[in-house]
Formats: sequence, C-alpha cells, structure tokens
Amino acid sequence: MNVVLRFGAAVIILAAGVAIVGFFATMLPPHLAKLLPGLIGGTAILVGVLYIFLARESGITVSQIPTVLSKLQSYGKNGAYALFTFQPSDSGGEISFQFSIEGNSIGLDWYRLHKERGEDAYVRNETDLPQFLAFVRKLGYDTTEKEAKGYRYVRVERGGALSELATKLVRELYGLKPKNRIKLEVEGFEWKT
Repeated sequence: MNVVLRFGAAVIILAAGVAIVGFFATMLPPHLAKLLPGLIGGTAILVGVLYIFLARESGITVSQIPTVLSKLQSYGKNGAYALFTFQPSDSGGEISFQFSIEGNSIGLDWYRLHKERGEDAYVRNETDLPQFLAFVRKLGYDTTEKEAKGYRYVRVERGGALSELATKLVRELYGLKPKNRIKLEVEGFEWKT
C-alpha cells in the first residue's frame, strides 16, 4: 500500500475517532470539555505518524534482498522460505517469488498459476513466465519445473549467486530502485531489520 493510501486510511480512522470522542464530549463537564480539542489533535497527530511509520516498516527495501537470503542460508532448514511480493510500476498485477530451502538446497522459486484451486494470486507470474525464463537463462542460470503441495513452480538452484539474480530481476526486469519497498513473508527463520 503506498503512502497516500496509508495516509488516507489514517485520516478516515482518525475522523471516526474524533466523531466518537465528540459525541462523548457532550457528556463531559465544561472544564474538561475545554481540554478535549488539544487532546484530540495531539492524539490524532501521534496515531497518524505512528500508523504511517509502522505501515512503512512492513517489508524490506530491494537493497536488503541479499541480507534476507544470507539469513535464510544461515538459520533456515528444509521448508524455510522468504517470500517477496511487489507491484511493478506498470500496475499489471503483483509479482511474487521466493527463496526457499528444499532438499537441503537453497533456490529461487517462481510460482505458476494454480487453476485447479481457483486462485489468481500468481496470474502475473504466469503471464510473465516467458520473460522470467529468458531473463534467467540469459544470465546463465538453469531452471527446473517442479510441483509441491499442488503448486507448480520454476526453481533456480545453480548457475550463480541467487541474491544477485533476485536483485537484477526486480531492478532490471521490473524497474524497481534499491530503496523501493517490497513485501516480505518469512517462515522457518527470524527476520528483523
């Protein structure tokens, strides 16, 4: 969610809070009611700033991708993963890929559309699969088609540094900058910025 939407959501939440407090203010004695506007204003500013700050901190920057992979390699075991999700600038849908440990080997997974389950979470991934494969192979990486738990995906395990591949993928193929934020979900290891 971008900053404008987060700010808009914060304003709506605060407006609702002010309306509720205003209703109850009519029940306060006059000497306490005089303090209410300052209290509401200060609380609104504090909540708004905290909301924007905390919402901004969910996820990582593109430049942190290598650090996430390093933590996964150091602390993760089979089944551990770091899932990255981002919205390219062309707004054609979200892209998701992950680093995961499978069979004691680390890899980059590009999930395919899961039509049998009626899920459309990976529609953009499926649409962009030819570009992804061409990009990966141009950089000298090998790919393998896999399936696990009903999900089909393309896995990259060998051919070079996976952190470099992931960084180039989001920067060169999708135009993100090092300071752009992307969503991160981890399982099987702890991530703290």
